[in-house]
Formats: sequence, C-alpha cells, structure tokens
Amino acid sequence: MTLDQRWLEDAARIRSAQPLGSDLKDSRDDWKWHLGDYVLEHVPVALRDELAEAMAVNKSNLAGYVFTAKQWPLPERRPTVSWTVHRDLAKLPDRFEVIYDGMSVRDAARARGRSIDQKADHRKTVEERAEQVERLLADPDVRAAVAAIERESAEARKARKAARQAEQSEARRVREARQAAREAAAAQHPEAAFMKVHADLLEWEARLRELLRIAEEELAGRGSGPVLIPAHRGPEFVRLLRTLGDVSYDGAEAMEQFDKPSGRGNVIDVHATEERARLARLLASNS
Repeated sequence: MTLDQRWLEDAARIRSAQPLGSDLKDSRDDWKWHLGDYVLEHVPVALRDELAEAMAVNKSNLAGYVFTAKQWPLPERRPTVSWTVHRDLAKLPDRFEVIYDGMSVRDAARARGRSIDQKADHRKTVEERAEQVERLLADPDVRAAVAAIERESAEARKARKAARQAEQSEARRVREARQAAREAAAAQHPEAAFMKVHADLLEWEARLRELLRIAEEELAGRGSGPVLIPAHRGPEFVRLLRTLGDVSYDGAEAMEQFDKPSGRGNVIDVHATEERARLARLLASNS
C-alpha cells in the first residue's frame, strides 16, 4: 500500500485554508479539526506517518489531530471552546460531562487534576520529586498498585531467568549428546548410530520448543516479528508443535533408559543383553 497523492493534496489544502493567527468565531472551523477528520476517514493507519513526512508535519502532531477528532464526535464539539482545550480533555473518560462553553486551557488543566502554573517534573529538584512521591505513596490505593507492579516485575524476572536456565540446560544437553555421538562414530563404536538418533531427538525437541514459544507469543498478540501463522491456524499449529515436542522428548528419555554406565562413560554397553545388541545393529543398518 502506497501513499495516495490525492491525500497529500487534500491535506495540504485543508492546512492552508485557514490563515495563520486568524480569529475564529466557531472553533469547530479550526483546520486541525478538519485535518484530523480527513485523515481519520481516508488515510490508513499504516500510512499516516508517511503522510506527515510528506507534509513536513511532526508525526506526533498529526497523530494528535487524528486522536482528538476521534475522541470528539462532531455533535460533542463546543464552538466556544478552543481545539486545544478539546485536545487537553481528549483522554478523560467523562470529557463530555466535564467540558462547558467558554472553558479555558487553565480550566481544562484543573479538570485534569493539574495546574497550568505547576512546575514540570523535569524542572523539579530531587527533594521536590521525593516529596511528590511521598504524597502519592500516602494513598493506600497507590501503595497497593505499586506493590502489585513490583510483584509482577519480580515474577516476570523470575520467569525469564528460569526460561534462560532451561534453554541453557537444554543446549548443554544437546551439545553433550552430539559430542558423545561424534566420539562414538570416530571410535566405530557399535552404538554410534543409536547415540546419533538420541542427539537428533534432543535437538529436534529443543527446536520444536522454540517454535512453540514463538507460536504462542504470536497467538497471544505479543509477536515481535512478521506474522508467521494464519490466525485461523494458530491453535491447531500450537497443538501440533506441542505434540511433536512431547514425542521427541519422550523418545529421547526412552533411549536414555538404555544408558548404563560402562568403562566408556556415556558409551552404552551393547553386549549387556541380546535385545540391545539387536537394536544397535538395526539402528546401524538404517544410519
């Protein structure tokens, strides 16, 4: 999808229709309303930043025009209240009840619980900011909310650490199995093929688990890359990956039941029973 030249021409015409500094009798005639309405109706979200660049308009400003227009349907816009006041109130859930004819920017700031004369946070001293935090934490609801955020953060860190440790453990297990299989093959050990299959199963299980993680994140809307799975196939694909991962894991675990310590460490004593020797020959013939 590309930017339509007509959108750019229309947007430029809307922006230039109102002379800079002109006095409006009806604030609803402000070009920012008209531009926000136009972009909201005609320009896809994915192309709005490109339109802003083509117009030489700040992206966040254009986004503000669109958001304000969306938050204030035409019947709710007050002709005696500036577009700026409408913008300042746009995020309030009860904005339609809060606004009134003749409302000023200062009044809007108070309605939002702020003072227009209040010093910006980044201009406050450390002591002033500490006092502000202390006042906020005096509210039991604020303290409870902060505690909940801290618990969630701690749990998230713990979960990420556990996931990293599990990945490292699995990677080490695969490396050790691969190394043992290579050593057995180099020594022409009768269980070399058996050990290679075991290493393959471990590696497949690790890859399938990683694919499963990516698929589950994408299905939950947390994917960070391109969409890989059609939405209607997501649950089915996740179930398939989980099943394949379980099969690979169970297969590797079952093969490890044959592993009995011998003089070669990880090398399996294939002569312990006739059945195991026959299994090793079968695997060797299929390798």
